[in-house]
Amino acid sequence: MKSVSLVMLPIVTFYLTPAQYGALELLLSVSNFATLIVGFGLVDALYRFVGLNDNPQQEHVIIANFITLAMIIGVISVAVGLFFAPVIVRFLTAEIVLFDVQLLVVVFSLEGCITLPLAWLRMKEQACLFFILTTSKVVIQAFITWYLLSQGFGITAILWGGLISSAILAATLVLIQVRQTGMCLNLLLTKKTLAYGFPLVLSGLAAFAVNGADWWMVAAVST
Repeated sequence: MKSVSLVMLPIVTFYLTPAQYGALELLLSVSNFATLIVGFGLVDALYRFVGLNDNPQQEHVIIANFITLAMIIGVISVAVGLFFAPVIVRFLTAEIVLFDVQLLVVVFSLEGCITLPLAWLRMKEQACLFFILTTSKVVIQAFITWYLLSQGFGITAILWGGLISSAILAATLVLIQVRQTGMCLNLLLTKKTLAYGFPLVLSGLAAFAVNGADWWMVAAVST
């Protein structure tokens, strides 16, 4: 995936102006911030709860609960994000329009439905399937991004590439996951999961404030 990103970098910088590229980096920073909240430490919690469990049947119940919870969080994230998108875009640079923020909201809302099944594949040592799915996602994203950039869509091209490829990957992973483990929502397990994930979110936000908030400061000064 890094090799594809390396190839795409000169293509992206060729089609985007310096101002647009800076706006793209700002959007990625916003996405990283939102992903910390939407992810809610579910992957780490999955490793913890499954790692302490010796019953394969119980493992299926745990991951089924996690994937259901991730889907619920994703739906809530889309609703809340789209509601506040008009407010958020006011604090961003002029190169970013409302539609870009709306696309970004949908992209990061899919995070849990992607990272959890991928974590499950790693735990079950399904490396081949993991490689095929993630590589296909990157190739699809790169192709869509290149095509739309060549058509003059600018930043929106990159967001569309991310959205379409992420949606395909999320749908595929959720379908595989549900077929293997089903879906359920245990309130007691959900409460324990959220209680475990909350401190992880706080620590992630603290790390982001130190290492990732610089783009926000630059945007605040330039607008």
